[in-house]
Amino acid sequence: MADGSKVMRALRPIIDTVFRPARHDGRRDDHETYAFDALVALAERRKPETEGVDVLHVTHLGRGPSAAQRVALSWSSPGCTVAGCPRTRVEIDHREPFSETGHTRLDECDPLCAFHHRLKHRDGWALVAGSGERAFVPPDDPRHPKNRPKRE
Repeated sequence: MADGSKVMRALRPIIDTVFRPARHDGRRDDHETYAFDALVALAERRKPETEGVDVLHVTHLGRGPSAAQRVALSWSSPGCTVAGCPRTRVEIDHREPFSETGHTRLDECDPLCAFHHRLKHRDGWALVAGSGERAFVPPDDPRHPKNRPKRE
């Protein structure tokens, strides 16, 4: 059962990635078809096609990620970024507030589940510096980004 959960956790965001463009194009395939396509992509360890968009070097001026950025995020981070969190339904969070940066870049975003997103915005919690899955700490933790010495 646990192994099946691991497989489904990896497949869900890839299934969504395959499903959205198909629905947008008017295709109405069975869920199993999308799941199979996602499984093949996972087995081949390749990203689903994003029509050749170089998302790593794109700065999107909108608040949320572009469709291509969302695909790349769901592939690189299929669930909540908080270490140990099993949730796969996520919101894309800006490390620095969008109101300050005015843009969305992949290297400045982290997928967070609704629970961790609320903790960040209501109670001041934050991911420790870095990328990928990592610790999520309260405001008084020395690893909290606001408690780190500023570079001069």
